[in-house]
Amino acid sequence: MGSPFHQPEQDASKFSHLESSGNDASESTYFHKPPEETKTVGLFSNLTTAPVFNNNQDTLMIRAKENGMEKKHDYYSSSQNEDFSTLEQHIEDLTQEKFSLQRALEASRVLAESLATENSSLTDNYNNQRSVVNQLKSDMENLQQEIKAQLVELESIRSEYTNVQLECNAADERAKLLASEVIGLEEKVVFCSW
Repeated sequence: MGSPFHQPEQDASKFSHLESSGNDASESTYFHKPPEETKTVGLFSNLTTAPVFNNNQDTLMIRAKENGMEKKHDYYSSSQNEDFSTLEQHIEDLTQEKFSLQRALEASRVLAESLATENSSLTDNYNNQRSVVNQLKSDMENLQQEIKAQLVELESIRSEYTNVQLECNAADERAKLLASEVIGLEEKVVFCSW
């Protein structure tokens, strides 16, 4: 703790020191440093221009973001349009393919119905022809049986003819014998009559 009586002297010495330092500062700043007012104005100008710069920077950033978003939007829009066009074309192709398949299916159905009708007709014709063939087979078998019977009958007739022929031959032989006997008897009668 110092004595209270020495306080004014200390204050005076501080004031004189500050004054001298202030004069020295003013003289030195005349050649080297700007005055305090200039420093204050510069500081104030820095304070006032900083928000403006910040605002301009923010505006530029916002515009850049907006431009980027617009570009992205345009890119996505063009990409979406291309995708949509591709999808529409794909749908159109699928629709055309569907119609083509439907036409092919309809043609196949008509062809199948025609083939089924033709197959049914051929089946009926085959059944009819098979019935005719079966009838012909039956008739042929009957004819074969008749031919066999006629052959048996012919064989019997031939056998009878052979027997009759043999009997005829035997009758001829007897007739010849009788004729020779008659001739012999006639000769005897003529001889006896002399």
